[in-house]
Amino acid sequence: MSASLTAWALGRWTAALPAELYDVRLVPAGGGRATLRRFDAEALVRCTGWLRAMNAAGHHVYGRPLDGRHVLVDDLGAGSLATLQGRHRPAAVVESSPGSHQVWVTVSAERIEPPLATAAARRLAR
Repeated sequence: MSASLTAWALGRWTAALPAELYDVRLVPAGGGRATLRRFDAEALVRCTGWLRAMNAAGHHVYGRPLDGRHVLVDDLGAGSLATLQGRHRPAAVVESSPGSHQVWVTVSAERIEPPLATAAARRLAR
């Protein structure tokens, strides 16, 4: 994927999951200490080159909006993804590895408390 395509995808992801800030965690594939950085949407898209370089250097890159109304359902195969999409309207679907998807669902128009967001994510995962 080219840098411009990555920037385009990050821009679409932040638009689908609006938040004031986003956490990005870089985890070395061989183990070691993770790095956490926080960005607004514009800065996140601007650092595409750095994120790609860190990924090429062997870091797993994880991002999430800092807004509890968006919940993540992780590691869905094609069948589970189809079932979820049949019942809910995901805000974003990301193929995190071949055949495995991360699905972000916006569960509220307003901010919600973390325990409620966690309960919603667990229910969606079931």
